[in-house]
Amino acid sequence: MKPSRFDAVTKLFADRRLSRRTAVGTSLAAGAAAVTRIGTATAQDATPAATPEVMALPLVDQPPAQLFVQAFRSGSIAPSVSEFGTHTVTLAQGMGQTIVFTDRPSREVFTTPTPAFLDGLGFEADNPPNAAILMEAGDGTTDLAVVELFNPTYDEATHTATYDISVLANWQNDLEMGFQQEPTDLANVATEFGATHLFIDDCGFGTLDCLIDEEIVATLVYVPLIYFGPDTGCFPYAPGPGTLDSTRTYYAAKCNEIYPDACEGRCDVEPDYS
Repeated sequence: MKPSRFDAVTKLFADRRLSRRTAVGTSLAAGAAAVTRIGTATAQDATPAATPEVMALPLVDQPPAQLFVQAFRSGSIAPSVSEFGTHTVTLAQGMGQTIVFTDRPSREVFTTPTPAFLDGLGFEADNPPNAAILMEAGDGTTDLAVVELFNPTYDEATHTATYDISVLANWQNDLEMGFQQEPTDLANVATEFGATHLFIDDCGFGTLDCLIDEEIVATLVYVPLIYFGPDTGCFPYAPGPGTLDSTRTYYAAKCNEIYPDACEGRCDVEPDYS
């Protein structure tokens, strides 16, 4: 894949990534408080638990953006019959592998089995991945649809992927995308098309609980996630070697730094993002 095309697609998603970041932080903060209230209300005889503090993690030490690419020989699109999205796209005769590109300056490239990738990325209905679908039409032209992805399935025998999709809200028409055509409305896409490339945006953000003796006392939000491979999927990013121990140490320090009163210098984390 040409570096200019990688830069074009990552630029396409950049503004949307910022808006998702705000939405994720708001919903997760509200969710953490709601879970605490439910837990307290149902435990009538127990000592009421304190509501964990929730604060945005400073957006520093961000990983380079990743882009995931899947290639298929043909595809088709139809109105969705599920509760997800507005259309269903079926992409056939794929490679069985998803290519992972890391943005500059690292420019790392590796592949991962597509079924494992789909399991590890996460497709939450309230915060779905962004994607650009580049489709070759039969008349030699190319259509580009900018969408959100939901409800993926994958047939390993035929290397066929199916996604429910909807048009990505507020995509920018005036971006210099590096493509000859501008994004196409799904209603104008041919029902069947030829070779297709699916460009999927990076892992996004998650949360980490700050713990004292396994009790949640605070929560970090806006924790950047990065895809390391099929064994870990999307995992909290931390500067340094990227090991389980180094990640845990890094975010435990963040908990103690951001929540000095709640943590009292004793917080630990479980290096998970769910």
